[in-house]
Amino acid sequence: MRFLVEHWWLLAAPIALWFWVQLWIRDMLPWTRHELSAGRPRSIWLLTGIAAALAVLTLILPWGSLIQARVALASIGVLLILVVHLRPATLWTAGSTELWRIMFGDRGTVWLCTLIGIAIVAYAWLHRLAP
Repeated sequence: MRFLVEHWWLLAAPIALWFWVQLWIRDMLPWTRHELSAGRPRSIWLLTGIAAALAVLTLILPWGSLIQARVALASIGVLLILVVHLRPATLWTAGSTELWRIMFGDRGTVWLCTLIGIAIVAYAWLHRLAP
């Protein structure tokens, strides 16, 4: 507790940064505030089918191999990208997604999740894994 009292800025800085980012996004990037509707009702089934196919593909690969690890990690990024572009209603209106949509707007959430998904896929294939 003494550490937090002496270093109060460690708590204040992220909170101030969050409020600054909120103001900047609302004022400088108004295009992120356009509301996007949820996707088609079948989009959750499409997402589930692709997730199952990626899981089967990962399990078919040799157990414990580097390629299996890379495919498993890249699958997470691919699914994240699919979630924000298909926007199934059950996931698009979920609590955690709703928080991102409030903070960054609908289009901002799509862009941010797409960039995170691309980064995960790139990390999976470009990062040198320990043998």
